[in-house]
Amino acid sequence: MLDPGFNLVSVTKPYLLELMTSNNQTPNDLINQFGRQVGELGSKAVGIPKRIDESLERLEQGDLQLQIRMGESDRQFKKMFTAQKSLGHSVLIGSLSIASALLVTNKQNNFALLPLFFALPISIDWIKCQLSMKKGSRLEKLKR
Repeated sequence: MLDPGFNLVSVTKPYLLELMTSNNQTPNDLINQFGRQVGELGSKAVGIPKRIDESLERLEQGDLQLQIRMGESDRQFKKMFTAQKSLGHSVLIGSLSIASALLVTNKQNNFALLPLFFALPISIDWIKCQLSMKKGSRLEKLKR
């Protein structure tokens, strides 16, 4: 409709002739092969409703498991999880530091080191989170 003078047969004829003669096949062989493929496709198409029905039954019975791969969204989820973990660690470290400072100001120096003792492993994990986020941002820049 866009080009009334366009003739699909004349455009595809050189390619089809090359395809038909490249495998030492006659046009009848190609037509027979095409007929077989259409027959196979037809027999598969007839079985589709039955397969869908069986799959729905398995799904209703809970026997069907679906496995979904989420490439980019999985990476984004991991980034968000690491950022959230880092934020939580920051709050904990700040709270423990304030608790230690309050204990020092209340002349309870013996207990002042206790919050800092608990803050140490959290601080190490916080540093790991920061390095992980920095590494992720570098990789993202490289991909761009």
